[in-house]
Amino acid sequence: MTVRRSLASQAIGRRDLLRVGGVGALGLSLPDLMLADEANAARPSGMGPSGRRPAEKSCIFIYQYGGLSQLDSWDPKPGAPQEV
Repeated sequence: MTVRRSLASQAIGRRDLLRVGGVGALGLSLPDLMLADEANAARPSGMGPSGRRPAEKSCIFIYQYGGLSQLDSWDPKPGAPQEV
């Protein structure tokens, strides 16, 4: 039992693990973020990555998961009993 306690006391805590992991992830992505900010600052407002203004003005989403059910939309299934 004392062996387990000594190992547990030497193990890194969850908060410390998250802190170290977060610093590592931030360190890896920080140079890329700074380069992206510089590239966006050099580009005029409203321009796309290719240097042209995007042609699309709107977008229609066809597949949206998590929408209303038949009961919530007052649209029962075909052939359902009238009592439902």
